[in-house]
Amino acid sequence: MTRLYSIIEKLHNVYEIGYKISILETGINCTTNRTYYGEILFTKIVQHAGSIIRLLPNLETSNERWIDIDVSSIASLTRDVIEAFSVFKHICIDKLSKEEFEFRIHLLSHHQSCDMLKIIELLGFDSDNSTSSFYKWIKECSSLYLT
Repeated sequence: MTRLYSIIEKLHNVYEIGYKISILETGINCTTNRTYYGEILFTKIVQHAGSIIRLLPNLETSNERWIDIDVSSIASLTRDVIEAFSVFKHICIDKLSKEEFEFRIHLLSHHQSCDMLKIIELLGFDSDNSTSSFYKWIKECSSLYLT
């Protein structure tokens, strides 16, 4: 159990450092598209880490049993952190030309639009629904980079 406590303590430390350098604390405006997307993704990672921490019991003062912990939410948030970091690496850490960076952003946008369109269709919305302008906009976005 001491190894688990050590890992949780490290998570707290990393979260505190991440929060201090994120736009949540600094409010610094980004100067390029790359830093803009990087800051959004970094902030998302920090917020997910904070949510994980809030789901964990306080190790010094809590009598909460580990069996009562919401493990599925912690696992889901952990997956969110991993996926956000994957996109962060894909966009911000890899050395990219300006053209390749713009292509990756457009491709991510296209995939997000397609995913949103699938969700809208699965929920049963169609062009006769009150969301028709939103539906049409998503459909346009999903085909924008394919022409």
